[in-house]
Amino acid sequence: MFSLFIKNKKFFITAWSIFFIGFLINLIWENVQAPLYKDFITQPNHFFICFQASFIDALIILIFYAILVLLHKDLFWTQKIKKEDLFLLVLVGFVVSVWIEKRALAAFRWKYGIDMPLLPFIDVALTPDFQMIVLPVATFWLVNYLIKKYNKNIN
Repeated sequence: MFSLFIKNKKFFITAWSIFFIGFLINLIWENVQAPLYKDFITQPNHFFICFQASFIDALIILIFYAILVLLHKDLFWTQKIKKEDLFLLVLVGFVVSVWIEKRALAAFRWKYGIDMPLLPFIDVALTPDFQMIVLPVATFWLVNYLIKKYNKNIN
């Protein structure tokens, strides 16, 4: 089955596009929200931290894609996203982001600044949760849009 993935050029283009676009939009998001964290000094000082976080965020989005590939048994499920897919992405994105935030806070990897909006009752930041809910969906939509546009220009 793995050889099927390797031989499928369209799959590789889709997967790399998801990773690359997911990385870029997360890099923007991470840098915009960076001042909301405690001990933020300047953008240049935090860029590498944001770069690393964006790389991990893009991998998480790729894992979301892979999970739905397995559920749908379809490498190109993103071309026909259903309401159920969106619900699952939102739910899993929220759970994953809360888990990451709780672990990072407990390990003192980061702290929130006074301007960081918090979710009531669970005391984690709103912006990273919103990020992991919105950006995977935005990534899949943008990749589909670009691939359709590319295919249209070729034909």
